[in-house]
Amino acid sequence: MSKFRRLSSSLVLLSAMMQGSSLRRVSAFATRLFAFPKSLHSPLYSTNTRGGSITPTDILKESMNIFNSSNITPRIFAGIPYWDTSQSNEFRVFFVLGGPGAGKGTQCDLLKDNYPCLHFSVGELLRNVPPESPHAQIIEETLVAGNIVPVEISLSLLKAAMEEQKSKAVYYLVDGFPRNYDNLQGWCRTMESVASVWGVFMFQCPFAELERRILERAETSGRSDDNIASAKRRFATFERETVPVVDVLRQVESVTRSNLSLRVMDIRGDQPLEDVWDATQCLMNQFILHDIVTANAHLLQAVAEGNGDLYMSLVAWRDDDDTQTVQQDCNATSFMTSHEGPCVPTRVSNGLIDFVNGKKVVVSYDRELADRESIRETRVWSHEGERGWVNIHFSRIPL
Repeated sequence: MSKFRRLSSSLVLLSAMMQGSSLRRVSAFATRLFAFPKSLHSPLYSTNTRGGSITPTDILKESMNIFNSSNITPRIFAGIPYWDTSQSNEFRVFFVLGGPGAGKGTQCDLLKDNYPCLHFSVGELLRNVPPESPHAQIIEETLVAGNIVPVEISLSLLKAAMEEQKSKAVYYLVDGFPRNYDNLQGWCRTMESVASVWGVFMFQCPFAELERRILERAETSGRSDDNIASAKRRFATFERETVPVVDVLRQVESVTRSNLSLRVMDIRGDQPLEDVWDATQCLMNQFILHDIVTANAHLLQAVAEGNGDLYMSLVAWRDDDDTQTVQQDCNATSFMTSHEGPCVPTRVSNGLIDFVNGKKVVVSYDRELADRESIRETRVWSHEGERGWVNIHFSRIPL
């Protein structure tokens, strides 16, 4: 009996998945899906410095390495371009920005619940600092005034929170940061060695809608800064200090535009919630794709090279099994070949990816086996916490 944990029979499982209303599909032929949305932005400008003030050009120079591509290799699998992320071991971060009440926290919560993500709200970290903290008073006064907390305080809290959750997620959502040039400089100084910023979710929302949402939220939030006066100050601060930071990050994207660079992605936050979530999912799927295809490519590589240990690290066992027991009962390579066939290189083409949800994805492709038999192979991948992406089911149909 197969050691794979089966969801149901092949036909029932795949039929149900293909008919799901929330399913997202990526085809090898739809290469335009891999051209990440490019936001419009004004040209980078330089200003005269006064008293040593920083210019956008200075910030741009410091931010050029904010996306660390040294451990990522662009590849193609079955016609699908992807980044091989198997050697990527730093924190993979998304900045989540928008005016007060733009829906950042709501979308982060949805991503955390539906994708392998962790959500870190810098604002919440600051608001939850205990009263006995030496920074408590300055944080409270700064938030009520609608100003920005010193970067040293914000980053010390954020880094500690991320370290506590290390290896428990694929992506780390940093909500409400960086808010100004000082924040971005601080990140570049202290976080570039441990984190790589893959993208920026920028939720755009007009002030009238932000004001309405904040007044509605104030009825239950208990937050000291949920009032009209604070909201106006916070929005003015956002326009004056945060928007220019996003403009610099757009320039980083423009200058480094290639297969490997961060993406700045604008989402209309004043749409109905389901439409905002739809847009957010479509963008996140483009990043999750890299991990899924990397896993599938490495599984086939393990089969071709006869690497039983690598293969077993990428497949799921039944609930009453574990990898150690299986390794004791049989040779890993023999087990692999009994399920997959001969250990020889095979060719793949016509790749297709279906997102059932953020933690379950179907990959299918045409594959030529050792005896030159052609099949359509389909593999279901599931994110299993600490283990990451594992293959929980596969099926083959002759062509």
